[in-house]
Amino acid sequence: MKKLTALFACVIFGSALIFAQSAENQDKATSTKPASEEMQALETAYTLAEYGYANSSASALIMAAEILSSVDITALSESSDFAGKKGTSVAAEQSSEVDYTPQQLLDDAKQLYGKDKTMKAWAASVQKLVDASKATRGTVSGPYYDVDCVSGNGGTCTYTITYYGNEYAEAGVYSLDGCDYDIFVYDANGNFITQDVSYSSNAYCSWVPRWTGTFRIVVKNRSGYAGRYRFTTN
Repeated sequence: MKKLTALFACVIFGSALIFAQSAENQDKATSTKPASEEMQALETAYTLAEYGYANSSASALIMAAEILSSVDITALSESSDFAGKKGTSVAAEQSSEVDYTPQQLLDDAKQLYGKDKTMKAWAASVQKLVDASKATRGTVSGPYYDVDCVSGNGGTCTYTITYYGNEYAEAGVYSLDGCDYDIFVYDANGNFITQDVSYSSNAYCSWVPRWTGTFRIVVKNRSGYAGRYRFTTN
């Protein structure tokens, strides 16, 4: 009887701990700290790329490529902290094939500036930066990115990623075709942490985990058609 009572007490105590952690997360986990320099640089580059494609601006595409080449960003699939992804991912051919990588931005810029010698020289100098960033990239480290398509009308993709306790965590999604995306963050116990449900095409969340563990990052497409996005996390 004593063993049964002790076991019951442990269960109640454990449940109380989970609840307490949940309450603490919801009250304190969301960070008011501005986005890191890396995330701000990526946002600036993506905005320039979007402008460049929308306005056939070679200079905007080259500048975006130059900024991106300065950020050491790695595919999320190469991170040991990435535990997987699931959701209503759709075929890439159903959406835009544009991906804001430095090399594609430069290649597309070349189609726009033609014989402009100034633009050509600038693109050549940025190409050297792009090539150098590929050659010198060392051990895998954040930030990380992933590009995927997700169905419309509330379709989601969910990322399961390990974040470290008491360290600043960031997650952002940038639309590659104008869809309205939201982000929701949950801890390993399913407790809601934070979200960005603004009407902007892009979304960004930051928080400080209270302990090291896995978190679920849900990317939701609010638009009525399938969309392609670029997900970034640190």
